[in-house]
Amino acid sequence: MKRHLLSSFLARIPSKRSTLAALTLLGSACTLQACYADELRGRVVAVIDGDTLTVLDAQKEQHRIRLAEIDAPEKKQPFGRAAKESLAGMCFQKEAVVQVLGRDRYGRTIGHVICHGVNTSEEQVRRGMAWIYPSHTGVINFKLHALLDEARAAKRGLWRDRNPVEPWKFRAWDDVKARATMNPW
Repeated sequence: MKRHLLSSFLARIPSKRSTLAALTLLGSACTLQACYADELRGRVVAVIDGDTLTVLDAQKEQHRIRLAEIDAPEKKQPFGRAAKESLAGMCFQKEAVVQVLGRDRYGRTIGHVICHGVNTSEEQVRRGMAWIYPSHTGVINFKLHALLDEARAAKRGLWRDRNPVEPWKFRAWDDVKARATMNPW
């Protein structure tokens, strides 16, 4: 019966290209509408920097969370402290819902963090406290791009700086400087 229903559905679609397009659209719709495999709830007990925080769940287990899709300035960078304070103002000691996307190479949970109904990744970008970091999802978030353009045009946050440096470039440069000062002997 199921096979018959699938065949009759596919028979109505004119070509393989259309089938692929329909399946891609269906998959994208799920991604864009936040079809997450896991959800984590708890109280934010620490804010590490502008894109990382710690959530304590009901079982008293701590989870280090990396905000999805963004990269905030490093602590040593201009606006690093401001980005941390911005995130803390939104979430510290407040209840949070984390829509889990996966884990990063450091073992942190990557997710969309919602505090008081606000998507913190979007709000950090809107405030000019973070860049878009697309490698977390592989999906282009047009809303984030619009928020980034708006923040840049209004010279909010880090966009007040004449030449803001992306955190991933800052980290790479910091690594080069550290290696250059090492004494191999």
